[in-house]
Amino acid sequence: MKKAIFTLLAILILLPITAMAGERDNDKFLNKLTKADYLSLGAVFHGSFSTNLTDEGDNDSKEAGFEVTRMYLDGKSTLTSRLKGRTTLDFGRIEADGHEYLLGYIKYAYFDAKLADPATLRFGLQGTAFPGAMDKICGYRYVTKSATDHFSYFSSADVGVSLQGKVAGEMIAYQLGLLNGNGYKDPAPGDGFGDLMIEGAVHVKPLKKIESPAKGLGIHAVLSTDNDLGDDVTIDDDDVRTTIFGGALSFQHEYIDFLFEALMRTRDIDDYDMEMLIEPMAALKYQKFALFVLYGLAKNSNQDPDSWTKMTFGASYKPDNKFALTLAYHDEQDIKWSNGSETQLLTLHTQYEF
Repeated sequence: MKKAIFTLLAILILLPITAMAGERDNDKFLNKLTKADYLSLGAVFHGSFSTNLTDEGDNDSKEAGFEVTRMYLDGKSTLTSRLKGRTTLDFGRIEADGHEYLLGYIKYAYFDAKLADPATLRFGLQGTAFPGAMDKICGYRYVTKSATDHFSYFSSADVGVSLQGKVAGEMIAYQLGLLNGNGYKDPAPGDGFGDLMIEGAVHVKPLKKIESPAKGLGIHAVLSTDNDLGDDVTIDDDDVRTTIFGGALSFQHEYIDFLFEALMRTRDIDDYDMEMLIEPMAALKYQKFALFVLYGLAKNSNQDPDSWTKMTFGASYKPDNKFALTLAYHDEQDIKWSNGSETQLLTLHTQYEF
């Protein structure tokens, strides 16, 4: 009897100790797992406080409020030196039933298979060839989208397969892709092989290897074709092809950033005039501070009105690569493809990565 009592007491004493030890082991394992190369976790937060400055006639009251504009949850995995993967959840505003809900959806879900030293095959839901490069050069994705993305010339992500890599001592980066062409919010496949989107982009830094103030010069080109007419065109023929081509000139330096992007869009429709998009961007930088301006113009003489503009300028403070704070003024004329509308906002934007 005494032996049984002593055994029970030993179990009652040792169980919490064992559980605590196991918990510590689990914590060590999780810490090791998340710090290891084969799994890295991260997140990005975009938030803002805005005041609506739009002139509304006799109404002197102005809308103002806080907003969570974006949230990314990101996981990356390295299984081997030739096999990597990534999954990113994107939480953004989705309009439904007259409300804008903050909902999550998958932005990226792909794996990379390294074929040879300069070539990687990427399969799954991935970034398209051009918008991401423009946003990276601009550096203000948490403040405003690039005109390429804003005016829906490209979706920023899509489902498919691409070949990408860097050659010539990383002076040339390329991406060639075969994608659904529907974007990442509506990834359903098309009706046939001919509906798929074919895209290619090349980014060249010709002076990268030269120790010169001009080493940040970049030349960018893109070509894309698919059967997606977009929401701004209504036509019964499903076989109409849309082609986008153009490029950009960029310059990045310790004290200045510059980008000029120009794209053309044509559609295989009789008497359809070519559309045009341009976007100049400039930023003056000093240590952790910057003054910047971005302007976007989309012109389509096939519609009325025939042009839409967006302009953002402001001042930013970025003490490190994880945090940024920006006061910006936004002015948008004829929002997207609507007629006679205008929005003017004064917004305090913030970005935090962790």
